[in-house]
Amino acid sequence: MSCAQFLSQDQKLYVINKNKLNKNCFVYSLFIRLVKCEKAVKNTINSLNSMTNIMKTTVKYVVLKGDDYQLGTALHEESLEAGSTYFDHIPSVVTLNGRDFRVKYKELIRKQTFDENDESQHIVVKMIVMN
Repeated sequence: MSCAQFLSQDQKLYVINKNKLNKNCFVYSLFIRLVKCEKAVKNTINSLNSMTNIMKTTVKYVVLKGDDYQLGTALHEESLEAGSTYFDHIPSVVTLNGRDFRVKYKELIRKQTFDENDESQHIVVKMIVMN
């Protein structure tokens, strides 16, 4: 793969003439590195955008064990628009109503409706009260 394929004809002539004057390829090589870097950054951004589809997300926090709570008590539920990676970023310790809870496990259900081209996810976070 030639580095020159990223350059227009005018840019190639400019670089060649500049190199003939300087008797080295420093300018050409620096320009090629910048072009490749810019292309790599654009590809990375496009990949990240396609991986993080924004969808309707419901998160429900449930207590499994605690002195003040019955088994399965739903503490909090929220609806938001979040990316597909939201589930992975839920912390291991959650603070709700001024108390700390340790996440025991998380469940993820993702639904995709093809007729309406709609995606949604439902997350259940099951927790234990920390002392």
